[in-house]
Amino acid sequence: MPTLKANTLTRVDVSELGGVTIDGGPATAALSFLSDGSTSEWDTSQPLTAKACPDRIEVSWEVSGVTVSAAIDLVAAQYCTLDDVRAYRETAYQLADATAEAVEGARAKATEVIERECHRFFVPVLREAIVERTNCSAARYPFVMDGYPHDLRRVASCEYVDGGEAVASLSSDETLDVSAMEFHRPARAVLELGCAHAPSEVRDAVVALAAWYLMPNAGPDNAISESVDSGVLRYVVGGVSGAATSLPAVNAAIGRYGAREWFVR
Repeated sequence: MPTLKANTLTRVDVSELGGVTIDGGPATAALSFLSDGSTSEWDTSQPLTAKACPDRIEVSWEVSGVTVSAAIDLVAAQYCTLDDVRAYRETAYQLADATAEAVEGARAKATEVIERECHRFFVPVLREAIVERTNCSAARYPFVMDGYPHDLRRVASCEYVDGGEAVASLSSDETLDVSAMEFHRPARAVLELGCAHAPSEVRDAVVALAAWYLMPNAGPDNAISESVDSGVLRYVVGGVSGAATSLPAVNAAIGRYGAREWFVR
């Protein structure tokens, strides 16, 4: 089950939430829920429970007298189970004995890479965003923190940064209607965004990439090509020559389902 470590964001689904633990095993931790802005204390000897889904839960605890924190990205379901990864190309990969910790890490990395390269989430998530009405246009792109301004589903809440309720609503799946907001007064919005149903190709891509991360590197380290008797063997390397990952099938899924990024980061 997932173990929280300081300064990390961990994707957890509702079936895994009760098994969440904290590295170092503190007796208590402070919780802050993005969904309703509430806070509470967690007795870590008891299972962690949710207030809403999706949600983002900030968890803070003390280590040697210093407060550290981590975040939980709570979703209804992951793209795949740990057993899906272990069973991928079972004869060739032989991952049946891979530890839960190793598979969780590989799945998390694959999820992060595919979502980052696609510039979108394929499951509903909750994120904070900044929105401001700077001109007479009623529609504005929100600046989403730790996320992407695509597949907007609803505005959970919206408040001006300097205090007071702001009114913003969905204008499209990428923009917010800010016609009821005051000019040049930024607001902090809590948005639900992401696809309602993850495409099967994306789920398969997460499984394939996670399983690949668990395999030892068969080629020479840090090489993009290798001389062989018949010529030169060129490797597909993630991050080189426009390839998002080292798996062509995963790259194809990213190209098919990826969204354009309209912001310079």
